[in-house]
Amino acid sequence: MRHLASPQDIALGISVTGSCRNVLLALELAHSMDLLTLAMTGHDGGVIASSESIDFAFVARSYDPLIVKEIQVTTGSCVLVNTGSPCYNIAWVIRSLDWQ
Repeated sequence: MRHLASPQDIALGISVTGSCRNVLLALELAHSMDLLTLAMTGHDGGVIASSESIDFAFVARSYDPLIVKEIQVTTGSCVLVNTGSPCYNIAWVIRSLDWQ
């Protein structure tokens, strides 16, 4: 991210539980680089949604991981398709880091 991102970019982190350390660290780095930070989490939002480094958090308030994932995929698809973003695969990679 340090080599590819610039302040006009958006960083999107996705975590089913809201507690994935790798996603939080990536979003904190993005915030320190002046990127807009978005988080998509489940449960109660966890430490990610409550972090000072997150500009906007979308929380699927469910403890059922299947429901959370479905909401995240649907919301992510709508947002990324509507913006014409080629980043959907990157979002999947970030999401796959959350094994909790």
